[in-house]
Amino acid sequence: MDDLLPRTLGQAAHLLQLDPIALLRAADRAGLVPADPAWDLTFSQADLDTLAGALALPRLQPDPAPTDPGKAVRAAVRALLDGGYRDASRVRADALWRGLSGEAARAVHDAVDRLLAHGLLLRGSGEPLQVSVPAEAVKKLERLAAAKVTLDSLAPAEP
Repeated sequence: MDDLLPRTLGQAAHLLQLDPIALLRAADRAGLVPADPAWDLTFSQADLDTLAGALALPRLQPDPAPTDPGKAVRAAVRALLDGGYRDASRVRADALWRGLSGEAARAVHDAVDRLLAHGLLLRGSGEPLQVSVPAEAVKKLERLAAAKVTLDSLAPAEP
């Protein structure tokens, strides 16, 4: 339900990984800034989707996006594999959970963190976070995407 609530300027900028001023400029270009001087600087999920599209931010989840957290994780891993994001070819990590509902987005975000911690994803340098699949992890991640193994068996959560 929290993904239906309006986001503040800071929250929206964080989600889109933009500077708040750059976000305001993009929102103005997209026609999302009302003429009303009492605008409270909040953005709905529809606004964020519009901005992501206007900014050409990638979204790797299928349409319609899965709502089940496990399916969302498998779809994100499949998108990495099918997109050819291997070794030096990286993609923004937020593209893996962009467009997902709250619970599914959190599951994918957590899975990325766990896969990074266990060396099953590579981290690019700099911000925003970029990821890719190391050659030695392809087979394991293919099994995860096909639901033949679980995330817990590949990358156990830290206690």
